[in-house]
Amino acid sequence: MNGFAKIFASMLRSTVWVGQPWHVKLTWITLLMLADAEGNVWASVPGLARDAEVTPEQCEQALAVFMAPDRHSRTKAHEGRRIVEIDGGWHILNHLKYRELQTRKQALAAKR
Repeated sequence: MNGFAKIFASMLRSTVWVGQPWHVKLTWITLLMLADAEGNVWASVPGLARDAEVTPEQCEQALAVFMAPDRHSRTKAHEGRRIVEIDGGWHILNHLKYRELQTRKQALAAKR
């Protein structure tokens, strides 16, 4: 695996975390960990389910949550959707935004 994820404390207050069952949260964190530098996750549903240690049915439920509009999402782009299905897996829609956001903060801190 070549991915890594930056985990933000604000995720605890996101609509992915608040009020969602454990298998949705676990699948989300797994997607973040598996994402490549462009935010793509290359997996099948059974493979992602295995990595997340959820059932394929639970994985499909979680993916449906992430692909659905979320009017309460803090990120309004894409109507609050978090992922889109691509050939061979999924793309995390705001991956680059958060990767660059943290990088800019780190760069500012380094200048100080």
